[in-house]
Amino acid sequence: MANNDPTPEQIDQLTAFLPAFETHGREFGHWDVSDPNSEVMHFPYAIYDEDVDRFFKLASQPCFADLQYSEKNPGEWIKSAGFYENATLDQLRSVLTWWVRGERFSEGLWFTALKDGHIQSLLRRMQELRQMMT
Repeated sequence: MANNDPTPEQIDQLTAFLPAFETHGREFGHWDVSDPNSEVMHFPYAIYDEDVDRFFKLASQPCFADLQYSEKNPGEWIKSAGFYENATLDQLRSVLTWWVRGERFSEGLWFTALKDGHIQSLLRRMQELRQMMT
């Protein structure tokens, strides 16, 4: 394990969000939209539930970051059937960084990551890899 890799304890902190994220029908937050009766208009923006914000803040730590993620094109990896089931920790870090940083460029991307089960699949695989560390 390289010095920048997450420790088992850091992985445990991240995967602790899995049960809450697996709640069936969960919305994970909402969109704030302009009041049609107001004179002030604004573009809609995502307001995430508190635990979603905490998760992505934790996922932003250097131990989970892959600064070369864009060169690897993780957005293509996740389209492959079975990707998460066979991913390495380094691949999961690349994908996680892609999701974390993608919100800056695509408001509401975290809704997609959670509602489509990407984060849950990533966390399940991370749990499996964590068990192999002991």
